[in-house]
Amino acid sequence: MASLNDVARLAGVSKSTVSRVINQEYGVKPATIEKVNRAVEQCGYVVNQIAKDLKSNKTNLIGVIVPRVSSNAMSASVDGLSHVFDQKGKQVLLANTRQDDLRICHYLDLFNQKRVEGILLFASTLNPALVQAIKRSSAPVVIIGQDGSPYNIPSVIHDDYRVGFCAGEQLIKAGCQRIGFLGVQAEDIAVDQQRYQGLENALATLSQTTPLFHYQGQFSIQSGHVAMTAMLDQYPEIDGVFCATDRIAIWCDPSTTSTRDHARKHGEGSRCGR
Repeated sequence: MASLNDVARLAGVSKSTVSRVINQEYGVKPATIEKVNRAVEQCGYVVNQIAKDLKSNKTNLIGVIVPRVSSNAMSASVDGLSHVFDQKGKQVLLANTRQDDLRICHYLDLFNQKRVEGILLFASTLNPALVQAIKRSSAPVVIIGQDGSPYNIPSVIHDDYRVGFCAGEQLIKAGCQRIGFLGVQAEDIAVDQQRYQGLENALATLSQTTPLFHYQGQFSIQSGHVAMTAMLDQYPEIDGVFCATDRIAIWCDPSTTSTRDHARKHGEGSRCGR
């Protein structure tokens, strides 16, 4: 395997000059850069990235923590940010928590051990233990999906209240009068609480009604099936449904059509997904 000395000898320059060219430092003449690059190619020299990172104190690694990888929205998000990071010469380390808060804290610590330059956390909750883990991270953390401003943590969020309000508007325009909401766990401020509040206010403002049903389940198709069955059993007159996520909206198990038939019989309204 070729070394820096081999490249320097072939290019007719010093080892330090070769190092400056490889690390794209200033102060090297264009003709020298061309000569060194040609020697690198001829020798087949490969940069030792680990040694380079240690010297520059940069790893070019970005940690990304997601609650699940099966979501279409999540996979599209990761694909998009990976493309941006790749253009900037950064590599993504992806961690899947499987919606386990303890694993989030574990991965935050692990990524810091890996000396990542930053961490993107797709969060479904923000509890005190998680906030503390973020605060002690030496790498900067940006939260996606939950509002970190109360804790002085940078975040990128959806306007979830507006999502719920718009869903209510659409259901009312469709002629729905008896509306239910199928959400997720109460700890998810954005997807459950804010979307429900938006829906509730839309109905109160536009039709002087309130949602008949608010189910707090999980991010899963099975949870949607359970929620829809419970809602129709309790309120068979329901004629409109707002589902907080797309997976909940696929509320009927492929092995049975009972819930779907029940909904059709009673006039299912619009459904909205994240």
